[in-house]
Amino acid sequence: MPGLSQLSRWQLAGEWRAHPVRALVAIAAIAVGVAMGFAIHLINAAAFNEFSAAVKSLSGQADIQVQGREPLFDESVYPFLAEHPQVALASPILDVQAGVPGADGPLRIVGIDPFRAGAISPDLLGVTDEGRRLDILADDALFLSPAAEAWLDKRRGDTLVLRAGTGEVALRVAGPVQRARAGQRLAVMDIGAAQWRLNRLGQLSRV
Repeated sequence: MPGLSQLSRWQLAGEWRAHPVRALVAIAAIAVGVAMGFAIHLINAAAFNEFSAAVKSLSGQADIQVQGREPLFDESVYPFLAEHPQVALASPILDVQAGVPGADGPLRIVGIDPFRAGAISPDLLGVTDEGRRLDILADDALFLSPAAEAWLDKRRGDTLVLRAGTGEVALRVAGPVQRARAGQRLAVMDIGAAQWRLNRLGQLSRV
């Protein structure tokens, strides 16, 4: 086998001396092919990261999430996380299901702090009517995604009744969540209002 290896080297060296330009072109073509393959890989990775970031934003997710073992946990954890020196911004989320009389299933309700969510998950912000900017903080208002509007046949100004525990609560549709994903049925409201109206005082789903 050593002889065969030496013969191969002689043949390659002979080909190189006989056709140096052809050899250089072949090497350049291989290098270009490898570079293009790596560039495509980087583009695909960047596109995947952008898509993942969009999905996280629409789902109310951040780079790091804190969740409890149970669906809900005590909100007393939030100040500790928000004031931690290594945390740039913490956004509390209440994510629950609420029944809708006459509907074929529950509606997902996402309670957010509009000021903090604006930096982490802006796609969850509702669009207020002109002159009613404070509706994002109103305790009687919620915002519906386009899919939820179509499903419930509700629009801005309509009243939506939700089941909260053993009772019902009537809320005003203050506008749409225009940047919600297609087909995503959800309502967004101020987290304090959601905790109060849905009998979830002092509870969070994640931070």
